[in-house]
Amino acid sequence: MREQDARSDVKETGVDTEQFVAKEQVAVTEQGMTKATGTDAERLARAALSRLMEPQDTAGLALVQLAGATEALRIATGQVAAGPDLERGMTSLVADSGAATSWAGLAAALKRWQPRLPDLAPERDLATMARLGGRLIIPGDELWPAQLADLGIQEPICLWWRGQEQPLPGAEKCIALVGSRDSTSYGAAVTGDMAYSLAQRGFTVVSGGAYGIDAHAHRAALAGGSSAVPTIAVMAGGVDRFYPSGNDDLLRAVANQGAVLAEVPPGSAPTRYRFLIRTTEGGLDPVLLRLPNREFVSRSRPAGSGPGRRRRTRETGRYRRCPSTSTTDREGSPRPVQ
Repeated sequence: MREQDARSDVKETGVDTEQFVAKEQVAVTEQGMTKATGTDAERLARAALSRLMEPQDTAGLALVQLAGATEALRIATGQVAAGPDLERGMTSLVADSGAATSWAGLAAALKRWQPRLPDLAPERDLATMARLGGRLIIPGDELWPAQLADLGIQEPICLWWRGQEQPLPGAEKCIALVGSRDSTSYGAAVTGDMAYSLAQRGFTVVSGGAYGIDAHAHRAALAGGSSAVPTIAVMAGGVDRFYPSGNDDLLRAVANQGAVLAEVPPGSAPTRYRFLIRTTEGGLDPVLLRLPNREFVSRSRPAGSGPGRRRRTRETGRYRRCPSTSTTDREGSPRPVQ
């Protein structure tokens, strides 16, 4: 009902969007994407919105939730104008999400998105994914991870997925192993032991693809994997180019044997801002946090990113453990993973 009310509060500005939507639908059909359960127009709209808006852009996510993806794109690109009832609804939704301090109104959000309008090319982005053997999934698709709905307003607009097309494991079979890029040798050893043992038992190890703890987690999971998806990498940049470059071979192996996911479209750079919102006190990549139902933050040096991870893990009700003492017994043998 809330979404229907918001849609009825949109004022036409006289811009004809039928040709734009028809063109997108043809592009989707040509790329073999029609098997998905989402409508073609919504799929293309979400692809465009993922380039227009940063992940965790509360204003954009509120707009999509209230108006729907296709209408949100029309509003965000200036093709139609939003009425006061829609903005009031967005204000209420943003306040409910706890992000009211960052809400400066819809006009400010439209101004923020405007410089990216010339870069919108969802057909090109989908073609890039098709060339890489990947795909775009959106809420409502059969392959969409159901556990992401628990994020509420922070549920991603879409996910760009590089890897084999197969069902992703549920939250009960995923465990996140994360930590600092500047990991200690002890942290690296613990991470390797845990990831290998978990993968052997059929769990999927989720991490962020970075140097340090993330790389150790992915590598050990690939070595010990017994499930169809032994490990998942959630990236800060586009999945068309692996970052950091030193992990290129590792991430290709993750894509071939597991999955590489991102909220941003192909060609998106892993900017400093996108890393910061994943690890600071104010944010943590919601996909990395919500795919699993358990998160282990392995030992790192004092500058590690623990506080932000602790707060966001509590908010979503996920179990979290930080190994801080030796995981070996007095004889030096590794203790079994519980």
